[in-house]
Amino acid sequence: MKKDIHLRIEIDTYYQIKKLAEFNKTTVNEEVNNLLQEALHIKDIEKLLIAIQESVGSIKKDSLYTKQLVVQTYADLNLEPIDPASSESLDKFNKKYHKRNMND
Repeated sequence: MKKDIHLRIEIDTYYQIKKLAEFNKTTVNEEVNNLLQEALHIKDIEKLLIAIQESVGSIKKDSLYTKQLVVQTYADLNLEPIDPASSESLDKFNKKYHKRNMND
């Protein structure tokens, strides 16, 4: 279904759309409609990307928190004197963890 409306656009924009219509062998109206649809689609994609970016940030914070929680739990077990920088067990875990994440 189409709606007949009147638009006022800059003359330079009109000529650009007219060239695009000639190139695509369509009408100016069809090109304006296509451009508007693409702009709306890009806005939807932009919103989706922002949501994904926020989710990735949240996941990163959670994974850092989880890692620190594992280190603290390991220290609280008193299995060996713990210094995260010099613990062989934690060093082994970290190397395995980083190797696994690099392969993903």
